[in-house]
Amino acid sequence: MYKQGDIVLIPIPFIDLSSSKKRPVLILSSDSYNTSADDLIVAAITSNIDKKPYNIIITGDDLAGGTLLHTSCVRADKLYTLAQSIVIKKFGTVKEELLTAVIEKIYNILSFSDVCKMNEFKVGVRSLVIYNRKVLLLKISGEEYWQAPGGKVEFGEDLHTALKREIKEETGLDDIRIEKLLFAVTFVSSERHDVGLWYLCYANSDKVIISDEHTDFIWANKEQIKLLSSGTFAEFEANSVFLDSLEID
Repeated sequence: MYKQGDIVLIPIPFIDLSSSKKRPVLILSSDSYNTSADDLIVAAITSNIDKKPYNIIITGDDLAGGTLLHTSCVRADKLYTLAQSIVIKKFGTVKEELLTAVIEKIYNILSFSDVCKMNEFKVGVRSLVIYNRKVLLLKISGEEYWQAPGGKVEFGEDLHTALKREIKEETGLDDIRIEKLLFAVTFVSSERHDVGLWYLCYANSDKVIISDEHTDFIWANKEQIKLLSSGTFAEFEANSVFLDSLEID
């Protein structure tokens, strides 16, 4: 049985599938797949050394067994599924370190980081920051919408630390008193599950320095909040948090 990490000689088809040539390939499919299936998943190996982003140089020192006559490149961007029956011969096995490097390159090519955003669970914190009886709103870059400071809780952060970090990053305010949790909201779809926590906060200064994420800021009264950030206002009303009950002009 051919194993993951083996280098074998196999007919490689031309791009137009008109014919093939004998070339070495690296077996990427797992041993369990190779045992149960008639096919192999492989990456092309070429002796044309080219330092492209998705080429991995391979020399004889990268082999755990067998021989490699010439320094070559494993093409992480050139994969095939071929029948095991057409393998001509095996002539080596790569070390685990090189196999891991190839798989990581393939992972990057396929942008699994984007795929992993599906079925994501995210906790966000948002703040109603009050100073001198007004609420801080930020205008989002490229949008007409205004929002309250806040963002995503990073792995390992507690909620208050995350909120203070987000406020400082977005506004430059670093002396914030978190008064209490106002309410929590949940958004669920087929691809994501978001939980948002709204906190009542007080600032000791109105000297705001906005980040690149925003183009403007305002210390808003109740009427301005309704006008500039109607979504925020509606969310508060829906959760029985009424601006009239807060210390806001």
